Amino acid sequence: MPAYKKYGALIGTCIAFAIATLAIVFTVQDGELYCYRSTAGLPNCLLIQTTMLYRKTINISSLKAAYEKVTKAKSTENYTVMLLTEQGEIPLSNQVSESAKQDITHINQFIDSYQVIFSLKEEHLHNARPLTFVYGFLSLIFWLLSQFAYQKMNN
Repeated sequence: MPAYKKYGALIGTCIAFAIATLAIVFTVQDGELYCYRSTAGLPNCLLIQTTMLYRKTINISSLKAAYEKVTKAKSTENYTVMLLTEQGEIPLSNQVSESAKQDITHINQFIDSYQVIFSLKEEHLHNARPLTFVYGFLSLIFWLLSQFAYQKMNN
């Protein structure tokens, strides 16, 4: 295989791994919901959405209900936990939840009960961190190999 083709293949692979790494860094998100009830009314909650780059805190003055939002992509269905508040709808996290039905049941049971404190965590980052490291490392390896091929091509 000619050197320029090797260089092109290596740099293309490097770019693919770099894009995959950035996609994980910017899209994978955890959701944490902490609620309390001071009276018999609707609970007040604090929603914390965390990515590898930022942490966003949302105050929810009155949590009314939780429900499942289904989106279809090709041959799969994705389930997201949505929170219905007086301000509108808010996703628990931007990730697909494997335990969406259980999470919704727990949230709605809390809303309908007289329970004072409730917390729920949707964790996705614990799986994404090692994958980000591996993809980033592979991107670096393929970049170094492409630089070696480039040097060899120019000599």
